[in-house]
Amino acid sequence: MPPITDNIQYFFRGAAAANLSPGTPAAPADGWNQRGNDVFQYTLKKVELIGELLDGSTPAVWFPQKAGDEAVEAQLALLNWVPDPTPKALERSKFLEETIEETWGTVCDPAAPPTSVLWTFLEEPFGVSLYGWMLDGEAYPDPPNTVRSAPPPLKLKVTERWRTGVYEIDTLTGIIPAEVVGVPVICPPKQEKLIAPGTSTLDLTTIPVSMGDLTQLTIPNRPRLGSPEFPNPIITARGQKRPDVLAAGKVTVGDMVRMVNSGQPISRSMMTSLQVTAATTSTVPKQCISRVLASPMMDSRKLQPFGGRDRLQQIEADWKRLKFRPGVLDDAVVFHTGEVVTATFYLFVSRELLALQQIIVAITNAEDQIFEQVPLDVSMMMPPVTFPPTWTTASSPWLNEIILLAQHQQVAQPLGYVGVIVKIKGNPQGDRIQIGLRPQAPEWHRKFTHRPFFVAAIEVLHAAEFKRHEYDTKEQKKKQGVLEAALSASSSSYALLKPNMAYGVKVTYDAKHGKRPPGAGVSDDKSLTNLDQTFWFYTNKDAPKRLTPWMMCSTPEDGELHFFGEMPLRIVFNTEDVGRIFGAYRKELRVKLRSSSFRPLPSTPQVPHPLPLNAATLEPVIGSVFSPWEAVMQDQLMKSCVPIDGKRTRHSMVKMPIPLEPFTDYVLDIESVDQGVAPDAVGVSVWRIGFSTGRFATVTEFATSFQLDRVLHRFSKPGALQAIATQLWASNPQGNQLDDAMIKAGLEPMGVPSAPRIMVFWETVGTTPQPAAVLVDASEPMWRSRKIPQLSIDPTPPNLQRYEMTDMQWLKLEQQAGGDAIVDTILKSPGAQRALITLKPNSRGKKLKLALRHIALKAEYLDGASATDQFYTVVETILNRAPWEEEED
Repeated sequence: MPPITDNIQYFFRGAAAANLSPGTPAAPADGWNQRGNDVFQYTLKKVELIGELLDGSTPAVWFPQKAGDEAVEAQLALLNWVPDPTPKALERSKFLEETIEETWGTVCDPAAPPTSVLWTFLEEPFGVSLYGWMLDGEAYPDPPNTVRSAPPPLKLKVTERWRTGVYEIDTLTGIIPAEVVGVPVICPPKQEKLIAPGTSTLDLTTIPVSMGDLTQLTIPNRPRLGSPEFPNPIITARGQKRPDVLAAGKVTVGDMVRMVNSGQPISRSMMTSLQVTAATTSTVPKQCISRVLASPMMDSRKLQPFGGRDRLQQIEADWKRLKFRPGVLDDAVVFHTGEVVTATFYLFVSRELLALQQIIVAITNAEDQIFEQVPLDVSMMMPPVTFPPTWTTASSPWLNEIILLAQHQQVAQPLGYVGVIVKIKGNPQGDRIQIGLRPQAPEWHRKFTHRPFFVAAIEVLHAAEFKRHEYDTKEQKKKQGVLEAALSASSSSYALLKPNMAYGVKVTYDAKHGKRPPGAGVSDDKSLTNLDQTFWFYTNKDAPKRLTPWMMCSTPEDGELHFFGEMPLRIVFNTEDVGRIFGAYRKELRVKLRSSSFRPLPSTPQVPHPLPLNAATLEPVIGSVFSPWEAVMQDQLMKSCVPIDGKRTRHSMVKMPIPLEPFTDYVLDIESVDQGVAPDAVGVSVWRIGFSTGRFATVTEFATSFQLDRVLHRFSKPGALQAIATQLWASNPQGNQLDDAMIKAGLEPMGVPSAPRIMVFWETVGTTPQPAAVLVDASEPMWRSRKIPQLSIDPTPPNLQRYEMTDMQWLKLEQQAGGDAIVDTILKSPGAQRALITLKPNSRGKKLKLALRHIALKAEYLDGASATDQFYTVVETILNRAPWEEEED
């Protein structure tokens, strides 16, 4: 279960860690985890990792709940920055994006401000209730784009103070119980008709209702008291509602027969309003029902039941046995609100009692101690007092209820009742509100023969809402902090465990258990303090056998041919900790290069060979290939309240600038050796590739080789070579497709080029020869690519994304700027050592300029973000005329 972590300490290396941003386990605002009627609260005081660690940061992080509206468990990770248990297990997809959006999408939203809840009796059944009423409230809506961890309390238990809860005893007291009563009213019209011009507040004078309208509606008979007419006690206690239905008007026997035949329900109120003759038709407004709670009567602290002295003695004996005592107010109704900041009541009060200030609204506790009280007086009467603005604005969710109750007030007014709005401030020691009369003698109660007040609506702003708001604000800051830490520069480093060692995680905590039925507070809680548990585990004693899990790419790649000998060897790892991982096992990684010529490679203090992988040789690299979780999180948090360090490192690489021999096969090994052994010690190979060098040391040398021979010229059939470029396979010839097409065009079979050659083909259309195509041969491939990680996206939902080792071209032959734009198509042979370049019409007399383009791979672990493409000219010639043409004088 999620624990409270407000004052937790995290211990590493025997000392408390400072400046941690571990996030939150998402415990409830009050710390109590509800399981049925049981509640549990755990307070973590200390989490300690027992055992020696290697150098590095010591982060801790709580993983968020991924399912459900509230957390049911908590997971803590030590020596980890990422608040997710599986950041690499799921490929990036719409599903992962939606999951992260659901979990973290509101991290920058402010906490919802404290809100109040309104309760009415509009959904309660008519009549009395031995067990009280469990009201369902409606909260005022939160502002948009805010978050809350829990809804405000929506249940409100209402009881009568005089009741003992034992039906047999209560019926002897002679007290007339509170009951839900109702009147028919006109249903609320459209809200725009009720809004005063130029305002957004309800104007009650515009409600289209009069006493004449109301008298057309049917008033139900009062339900009888006594068993079995009492509501089902289980249903009442649970707050389930099935309000009685008022008859819409008089019905005849014929109407009732038709309703029975059609399966329509018939209520008791219809039966009581049955008439023998058909009713005359009349236009009656659409009817709704308003309900309020009528206060008890005849409830005096000095008991005087109907009957003889023996009945009084019996009741007093039963009270003593039940340890029951009368309340501090007469005819009191109790609202079990819990601690409140403010409470506002809408009451219908006897005009006579209001003038005498006899009715009190009081904040009390279970022992009837009064902490705050407000006597009702005429200054609270409506009018001139008006409804609170939140009740009557056009956007208020409570507007329709207030319209019904306002009409009810009009009905009650001729009976001597006036509307009253009373507001009372809460007290931290009070957990309930009582409304009742100042204590009166029994004789007074026998003379005052009507209900003192009716309760129409209750609005409560709970103190728990302020605590929840403070809690949510802290939780949002914790969430922002853990994401900021996970995407910061410091997140690239953390301490490692030592191999072949026992480690323990010791947890110190307090625990509480209690009972909390719905709508009630915690009771019967029991506490245990300074509990602790320790969980042990062991680390592996053997170093990793392979380096493959930490490899990202290399240049050259495995099996690469014609590698330029003076290009530095580069090996890229997907972590900064590759050296530290093996170092934890007292191993050292060394890069060793062996040639097929068996000549020893040069070793210098600047570039030793073998080259150790350590802090001096491993370069940190800014992240570009992220885990699916980090990639999605970075995209979603861009330009948000959470700062992201764009320079945070995620990779490392080593460069080995050792000149290589031409035309030589090489084996590149990374070996694992014991720390401190001699440079020529032979270790275990944990990673290996093979490659070969070509003739040239650099791209410049390769491009220069084309310029050592003169440009050749020969005749071709008109249109024959250009037709090759129109073939469907021309963009990527395979096998002997290009060779066969050139033979069909009239050229002789040509073998694999062994030396550079440039040949211009001329064709004669009319009297003047025109250049038609150019053949470029090379001793090595002019197009080259390497496998590097590239993002691959599936075209179909859920559009899975992953990094795959993909061939990326880094060298190609193309038309160079500075010449005329006469190249039509460049056809590459399968071996990439031959290119057939078809020219556009009328290219005679124009400059042809071709170059090898070295394409910059802008990943930080390759050429870098600031790298630019480089061009190396291989052909630069003006196509003035065919050599066999006669020169004019």
